[in-house]
Amino acid sequence: MLVYGSSDDLVEVEGDIEEEFNCYDEHDGAVLVFSTGAVLRIVYDALGFWRVKTLLSGQGVSVVGATSLDGDYSDKATVAGAVSWVIYTRNWDAGGILP
Repeated sequence: MLVYGSSDDLVEVEGDIEEEFNCYDEHDGAVLVFSTGAVLRIVYDALGFWRVKTLLSGQGVSVVGATSLDGDYSDKATVAGAVSWVIYTRNWDAGGILP
């Protein structure tokens, strides 16, 4: 499963599930929770880059950093394992629900 930012307001999910989430004006970014146990925060920063941070890796997450505003302006995260669902939220606190 591939996760990355597009334009200045969209988070794209490609793979087992194809989804696009509108994150316009989300100063703290978006949080994506995957059925594999992975949890990612993705933020469009003040410099114009999409940044992906792993909050929980689940079955495994790898992130390749963005390199240039001229084309590759988004970190790209790969979530390992078969994904059956993904949840988008603005705020996430495990609160004892997830490890």
